[in-house]
Amino acid sequence: MRYISGLMIATILTGCAGSGPRTQDILTNDKAVVAEQEQVSQFAVVPVSTRSAKTATEWLEKSQVRSFIQDVGASPVIIGRSDILEVSVVSTSEAGFIDLTNSTLSPISTTALPAQEVGSDGMISVPPLGRVRAEGQSPQAFERFLERRLGEVLIDPSVIVRIAERRSARVAILGAVVNPGTYSITQNNTHLVEILAEAGGPDGQSENLEISYSRNGQTGRTQLNRVYETPRYNIHVRHGDVISIEPPARRLTVLGAGGQNTTITYDVPSLSLAEALGLAGGLLNRRADKSGVFIYREISSQAATELGIDATTFGSDPVPAIFNIDLSSPQSLFAAKEFKMAEDDLIYIADSLNEEISAVFSVFTNFSPTPAEFVRDATIGTSN
Repeated sequence: MRYISGLMIATILTGCAGSGPRTQDILTNDKAVVAEQEQVSQFAVVPVSTRSAKTATEWLEKSQVRSFIQDVGASPVIIGRSDILEVSVVSTSEAGFIDLTNSTLSPISTTALPAQEVGSDGMISVPPLGRVRAEGQSPQAFERFLERRLGEVLIDPSVIVRIAERRSARVAILGAVVNPGTYSITQNNTHLVEILAEAGGPDGQSENLEISYSRNGQTGRTQLNRVYETPRYNIHVRHGDVISIEPPARRLTVLGAGGQNTTITYDVPSLSLAEALGLAGGLLNRRADKSGVFIYREISSQAATELGIDATTFGSDPVPAIFNIDLSSPQSLFAAKEFKMAEDDLIYIADSLNEEISAVFSVFTNFSPTPAEFVRDATIGTSN
């Protein structure tokens, strides 16, 4: 009888084989050249409580602050090619100047030159001096230069230089704003909030939008409402910056004994662990181990230390961490609401012991019913 049972099991297992090669057929094949395995790195396991969830969320927000473009101050206003300049010359004379508008003599003469574009050679025309170089100077420095040169032919001249249109310093604003386009940086819009106002502001609620800011090959992102609420984000804009306003598009992956194995894309500023599990269909009642929900994430050594991890054992940043939450505890649901997900997090839901036992018994389902009651009531290390 034992021989027949063994033969039956072998036959069943043989029938369960798939159409492709087995794992060991690939890994132990004499034709396989296996690459040298790297040393297995350590990882930290962090039990998730309401307190640790708050700490992890606080450090997540801090990392988002650091990832935004740093404010390096306002760039100096320098005249550049293609800028439109307005130059006015004021001079005085004891003999006076004829004011043709009212046929009188005036001790002061004001001459406003026509607005003109700084040429590709960096120069503009200023009678009676002819072509003079404006590029590379601040308006104030150019005023002093013209006063010195005009003083050779005029009596005590004063010069006013104004950049009517600063084409050499522009910022691109794209996406969900009322008027996307490129905007000149002037003395009145040197901050991010001011330049966004020039574009008409966001085309939607700021709390539902994300700002992506690119400068010199680096890009930082944050929620748009932070720009309006927190001075830290209202940085000075600089020539060549690219600003994009869009609904957020973040991703996380859920694997294991959940309602579905999937990559979730979400367009809200923040998402809790409870909400992420809901989007993935929750935990499978019989299959999932409610105490085995894990979140894989890399964190900074400072965050690891505050979470109770000896970060010195990991050498350098980042520290690979696995957060573990036991959803069989009623209090854990509060922690799941508090724990905020980071972009590219991986959630893994482990199989329960019942699932493993059920898998063994499923071999015999062609011959006898699966003892489901036994599987459901199975307890390790006890017997009735």
